[in-house]
Amino acid sequence: LVLVSQYRPPVDSTVLELPAGLVDSGETASEAALRELREETGLVGHAASESPVIYSDPGMSNANMRLVEVVVDMDDEKNKTPKQNLEDGEDITVHMVSTGPSFTQVLQELSSKEGHVVDARLWTIAFGKDLRS
Repeated sequence: LVLVSQYRPPVDSTVLELPAGLVDSGETASEAALRELREETGLVGHAASESPVIYSDPGMSNANMRLVEVVVDMDDEKNKTPKQNLEDGEDITVHMVSTGPSFTQVLQELSSKEGHVVDARLWTIAFGKDLRS
């Protein structure tokens, strides 16, 4: 699984999270996901599925998103030597991680080792994966 970490001022910490970003005008969520993956990690892939609009914290705000599953073929020549295309001010580290047998344990170990906090959405995905195992 491809993860990224970057400093997030609201929590004054480096956060371990999925590659993500805003949807530009005229762009679909799937197109934005592929663009953000390419910019943040240098990797290319294809959108396999897209969620309906989901709300991050409906008790506090109307912030919403769509979760796009992107499949990355690491054997693709374009992914052999990925090169990030970061915007000014972005400092993003790419992490390639295994999801199991305990994805939550993988996240705990990586966050402890690197001193990062884990994004709640990523933890929820890991928790659900572990429940299925």
